[in-house]
Amino acid sequence: MAQKLNRRQARWSLFLSEFDLTLIHVLGKSLTQADALSQWSNECEDEDTDNENVILLPERLFVKGINLKMKAEIVERLGPDDFHKSALEQLLHQGVPPIKSALSDWRIDNRLLFFKERIYVLNDTEL
Repeated sequence: MAQKLNRRQARWSLFLSEFDLTLIHVLGKSLTQADALSQWSNECEDEDTDNENVILLPERLFVKGINLKMKAEIVERLGPDDFHKSALEQLLHQGVPPIKSALSDWRIDNRLLFFKERIYVLNDTEL
């Protein structure tokens, strides 16, 4: 999730942006000794807002909205699909079952059917 960076984070973000790297999270309890980057510096922290619009994550990592024309076409083509009708009927009238099952991964949003946060689309080469 995007958040405002403090001065130290902004400096590291600028420095690390020059490298092609991958960050891997390691649980704190598995670290036996803290490294220098996790220690506070003697720098005075002000309530300055000079980094207010700096976001650590690059823009390419954010999900873009669906193309409205394509959304309308998907909804139109899903109409006669038997699987789509069956899933919509089940979710609309009975809802997601209280226990974990195959239907708990499905949801409806603006007439689109989602499975595990991805839009269900027919096997249609034109889409």
